[in-house]
Amino acid sequence: MAMVCLSRLTQRTITDGAALFHNLDHPGPLAAQFDILEYSDGEVCVAVPLAIDGEIGCVALSLPVTQRHRLIQAAKILSSRSAGLLLSLLLAASPPDLEKGRQDAPANRRPGTAAAGHQQAARART
Repeated sequence: MAMVCLSRLTQRTITDGAALFHNLDHPGPLAAQFDILEYSDGEVCVAVPLAIDGEIGCVALSLPVTQRHRLIQAAKILSSRSAGLLLSLLLAASPPDLEKGRQDAPANRRPGTAAAGHQQAARART
């Protein structure tokens, strides 16, 4: 962090590294993080962490400052629905091998034979 220059973007931007880490760590690692006019004078933001099995990410939402009264409700919704989102992301990153165990899966086919499902469909049409 010592090599990074924290630039003031608004009157509320945190430019001290120690203060920044204190503000990020204080509510706890799984708590929602709020940006109240720190990045832009025109918007407020919330980020909810997504963590499982050593992997961490977040889902975030920005609102115009005129809608700041909705930020707490938005944080609660993001937090309550983050488990399903995390599961979707995990499955997309590492899709399960759905072919395992199927009788007509490529690994179970003998060279030169068609899949059982295709054979049955062909017989049904004739």
